[in-house]
Formats: sequence, structure tokens, C-alpha cells
Amino acid sequence: MGGTPAASPPSPRRRGPVRRTLRWGRRSAYVLALLALAGFGYLNQIGLPDWIKDPLLEQLAERGVDLDFERIRVRLGRGLVAEDVQLRLTADQRGEEFRAEGLHLKLGWSALLSFRPPQVLGVRLMNGRALLPLGEPGGEEPPLLFEDVNANLLFLDGTEWRLEDFRGHTRGAWFEAAGMLRNPSALRSARRDRPHTLAWASVRRQLQRVVGELRAADFDREPALDLRFDADFLHPERSRGELGLIASGVRTRLGRLEGAEFRVRLNEPEPLPGEVRLEVSLRASGVALEQFEGRSVDLDAGLRHRMTNAMPSEWFLEAHANGVAGTWGRAGRMAVSARSSDTPRPADAPVVDLTRWWTGPLRARWTNLASLPAGDLTARVDLDDAELSVRDRVVGAGTLHLGVDLRHDLAGWYGGRMELGASNVVTAWGGGESVALTVEARPRVDPPEPDEWWGPWH
Repeated sequence: MGGTPAASPPSPRRRGPVRRTLRWGRRSAYVLALLALAGFGYLNQIGLPDWIKDPLLEQLAERGVDLDFERIRVRLGRGLVAEDVQLRLTADQRGEEFRAEGLHLKLGWSALLSFRPPQVLGVRLMNGRALLPLGEPGGEEPPLLFEDVNANLLFLDGTEWRLEDFRGHTRGAWFEAAGMLRNPSALRSARRDRPHTLAWASVRRQLQRVVGELRAADFDREPALDLRFDADFLHPERSRGELGLIASGVRTRLGRLEGAEFRVRLNEPEPLPGEVRLEVSLRASGVALEQFEGRSVDLDAGLRHRMTNAMPSEWFLEAHANGVAGTWGRAGRMAVSARSSDTPRPADAPVVDLTRWWTGPLRARWTNLASLPAGDLTARVDLDDAELSVRDRVVGAGTLHLGVDLRHDLAGWYGGRMELGASNVVTAWGGGESVALTVEARPRVDPPEPDEWWGPWH
């Protein structure tokens, strides 16, 4: 019969090598996948072997970070993660404690092209806990505790780190921080014998007072804390930072604040060389203290400190408020300011120890004033639309001004001046458009000893 003959099947000799190659390739892929799964399972369950782990830990140690951990595992989607970690950043631990459930190592793999271990670029702290002491070792000051801490720490180079997205919980408040850490290797050398530690001890005492007040405060809602800083551990006098707190309502030891915003600034603005500056500001829509009430309260205070001195060189305080009232009376507006400067005493100015004139309660108050920085001390109080309570009688004034200037040094007080002025004064005995009184005092070289004539002042 006629027709097209059927195509003959391919020769086994031509088909055999191709099929064998595909079959061996498929089997090799299965073996490689199985080995990869087994390797991942080992690294995930057992952890990194020492020959991979040790070079990474050595890099961290060179940067000043020592780790104690249970194991380092490979986690899917996270990479290398150290578990149950304790960090040490200094060779001289003074109560600092850093722990975390996990520490993610961020690696740069380009070093593998040069047959070197991958470079550690940073770490990610997960579910951590930080304990920072504020006082001296063995002191009664409780440490500052942060919990539920998550943060990124990037190693820019050997002298700079950058902290990003630090979030944690402390004393019922959420805390956020970010900033630069310069010369962190200085943490490993305990250089605590520098002369400027006198100034830093004084500044730290002021910060301890601030933290102590925050600890004792009772907030209506969880406040928000925010820290921005630029810290230099080799030259701490160059460090800068700002801490902010915002609270809808808070009750402190002194009274209650509504709509409060509190800020602490270190070396902002930048101080003169060899000095450190600390400033505090408070803004509140309402304040209710034991002896004072007011609206729209603004308060700023600060000090300037030479690094080699134990006492501040200068300090200042400024406060403004509207609708103020107290047991002393009321005023539509109040402005208070005080400032101390280290103006040197003239060589020919005599001095006198005013505290020796009194043995009563005023002696303690003057003793406190004598501990202020030497120089000029000025204080001003201005009231608008005021009504004062004087011996159960009301004294009204359109404006009232009180100014005090005192001059002293470590040897004693050597001058003083007081100014009192008022306008549109109304009293039960009469009134006047303008009243002014000025008193100036200068000590004598040989003042007489106080006698019974001084009465209660003696």
C-alpha cells in the first residue's frame, strides 16, 4: 500500500547523554537544596560555628562593644541574631547594665570579595533593658531604668557611632532618642581624674534633681520624652543635647501643671571654651502651687560652669505668668528675673559677714545666699494690675516694681541696693500716681557689734 512511512524514534545513542545530564543535574540540585536546608537548620538551631563567629566578635570588641550571649543563630528574614545578650561598653563598669532578648548584626558582605570576613556595620537591639546609674557607686540615688528598648546603632567609622530609633519605656513614659556618639573608645579607658570632673559632678547633681522631680511626678497620661544629643566621650565638654517632655497634666511635689512642656538643654547654645552650659525651660497653660496660681506660665533657668570650678560661674532665672494669685494677693501679669554674674570685687571695697549679725531663722537663709557664685546678684519682680494683701488690708497698684542688687565674693558681702516703685497706688489710707523708694547699703570697715537695740534681728 502506498503512504507516508512512520518517523523512526530517535537513536538511543543520541538521547542517552542528554537525559543522563539532565538527570544528574536534577539530582545535584536536590542534593544542594538538601544541604542548604540542612545548613540553614544547623545555623538556625545550633548557631554559628566558632570559626565564623569569632571574627565578628573581634570586630565588635575593636569598636568597644563586648558581648555575652547564649548563641548566634541565622534567623529567616533577619540574618544573624545573637540571643539573650548582655552588652558591655566600658572597661570600668559602674553599675551600667544593657541586656536584650536579641541583637541583630548588620553585615557588609562586600568584604567577601577580598576573602575577608564580612564587616559589622551596626547592630539592632530588640526587646532590651538598660540600667543607667545617676549617682556614685554605692549611693542611694536609684538608677534610671529603660525597658522594652529597641534601637539601631550604626558604626560609621572607628571614632563615630550613630544611634537611631531608640525607643523604650521608663517610669510610665515612652522615651525616644537619637544622636551621635563620638570617640566611644574613650569609654574603655576610665579617665575620671581630669580636673573638669568637678564641673561635671555639679552638672550631674543638677540633672539628678531634675530626674528626681520627674520620678516623683504623677502624670494624668503617659508623657512623651524625646532626647537629641551629640556626645563626645573623649572631650565631654563638647557634648550637646536636648531632652524634652510633654504632658497634658501632671502633679508634682510643688503643685499641679496643665499642658506642660519641659526641656533641658546641655551646651545649647554652644558655650565658651572650657565651660559647660545647662538650661531648663518650662511652658504650662496653667499652674497651681501651694502659694501661687497662674496661667500661661513661661520659665527659663540656666547656669554656666567653668570646667575647673566646683561652683557655677553664672546662673539666671526668668519667669512670666498671667492671671497670678496667691496668699500675698493677685496680679494681672507677673515677671520675675534673677541673675548672678562673676563680676570681680573692687580691690578697695570692704566686706562684711552679714550672717554674724543674726542668730535667728534669717541666719540660715543668708548662709545659703553666701554659697552663691561670687559677683553680682540681681533680682527683679514686676507686677501689673496688682492687689496686695498687707496686714489684712488691700493695696492696689497699676504697676509695681521691686529690684534688689547684692554684691559679694567668698570673703563676704560688700554692697547692696534695693529699689521699690509703683504707679496708680490705692490704699485704705490714701493713694498716689507714683511712689519710689531706693535704699543702698555699703559695709563699714569696722562695723559696731550688734546689741539689744536690734531686737529679733540680733
